[in-house]
Amino acid sequence: MTEPPDEIHHVSRSQFSVARHYGGCTFMGKRYVYIPLTDVLIREDVVKKRADEARRATKHAQAEAKATQGRLLK
Repeated sequence: MTEPPDEIHHVSRSQFSVARHYGGCTFMGKRYVYIPLTDVLIREDVVKKRADEARRATKHAQAEAKATQGRLLK
């Protein structure tokens, strides 16, 4: 069995266009979230994973900035 795709592009011009009106859909047993800005459906677990990665990157950048400030103020 094939894995469901992470993203489905050009939603408004495909059979998935109805998902635009409902904010997402289920495809191959996986829930997808519609992103209107890019006209893409993204698998819900991928959205959560990307949000976690972005959160970690932000925390890391903040920690580095704080460490740099500490070195500059010494």
